Amino acid sequence: LLGYWRNDGVTTWKNRADNYASFDGVDDVITRDAINVDYKSVSLWVKPNTTITSASSGTEIMSFGSWTYSSVCLASATGDFTNELVTLTDNLGTVRKTGWVPTGGETIPSGSWTHLAFVWDGSKYVIYYNGQPQTVTASSNGHQELSVNKNIRLGTGGTGSTSFLNGGLTGVSFWNKSLTDAQILSLYNNGRYSNVDTDFNDNLITYLAFGSSDATSGVKDTSSTIYDRSGNANHGTVSGTTIQSPPNAEPEGYDIESTT
Repeated sequence: LLGYWRNDGVTTWKNRADNYASFDGVDDVITRDAINVDYKSVSLWVKPNTTITSASSGTEIMSFGSWTYSSVCLASATGDFTNELVTLTDNLGTVRKTGWVPTGGETIPSGSWTHLAFVWDGSKYVIYYNGQPQTVTASSNGHQELSVNKNIRLGTGGTGSTSFLNGGLTGVSFWNKSLTDAQILSLYNNGRYSNVDTDFNDNLITYLAFGSSDATSGVKDTSSTIYDRSGNANHGTVSGTTIQSPPNAEPEGYDIESTT
């Protein structure tokens, strides 16, 4: 599929091609060197190849912390919680974790994309599931602390991790400001085909859309580089990951400043 446009009753047409990074569950990873800002908001879409429930074995899908074992883990990740679905872990002198234990049977399904977001509220990261803030719990040592100027890894946890995502990620975005509940809900409602750089550019520090090219600039992701579409040149480096279904054409294009 190279492109799929549908009229949504709005004044523009949007490409519905299925653009994402596919991870093999073995050793695929995308990395980004530390960016010298506070990581106050993170947004992404995830679709595992097997449905993940709170009873599943843990799958680490990303890391933006300082520790070799820092991670964002789906399902069982730690003895600190029971039946958790999402856990954030880091160690800035003490291992601290923030977890969400669902109460409504929520899962991370294989048949559709799930939106996750993590927003710093001044004392902890709030976990959002499909646009809605969830009640989070701290480990015995407290909540994961604010991550600042740390390496970013997608498809796995920190450098000591042996857990890898078998599935897809797309629309991975970082901001150095805390987005509001309404903004996270808007990100979810806009869907993974929307252009984050157009709609939420304020304090956006990196935006990895995983399209082979974008309609305005023609800049193409390659087998070694995922280009940051925020214009900040915070590109990702690929190891094994496959980019699916080009091109990533959006009606209003991306800010291409500093992408070459």
